[in-house]
Amino acid sequence: MEKHVRTLGADLRERRSRLTAALAHEMPAATLTSAPAGGLHLWLRLPPGVDDKARTAAARQRGVAVSAGSRYFATEPPAAHLRLGFAATADLTELDEGARRLGSVLRDLDPRQQ
Repeated sequence: MEKHVRTLGADLRERRSRLTAALAHEMPAATLTSAPAGGLHLWLRLPPGVDDKARTAAARQRGVAVSAGSRYFATEPPAAHLRLGFAATADLTELDEGARRLGSVLRDLDPRQQ
């Protein structure tokens, strides 16, 4: 079991690093709240006034499964975030492609049209 946990931890760190690098390449203006030392997802901050649910729907139309961050703010005002999971993706090139597709969704952002 210890070997499995070590291997899984290393795999998750590699996936996190790959997705972080892909996001930086595809969306240099995007803001990651932080790159966690552990965990299964990243939080991407969207510009104020952007509808995270609309961007989630647009991402899904392009084949990228993300979650609207507003779903996770139960006791504080919702913030414009996307929750990006990376744990279930064993093929690192899928993370690159997901970041590319998500970048195209976010490049289309114009808060005046929300």
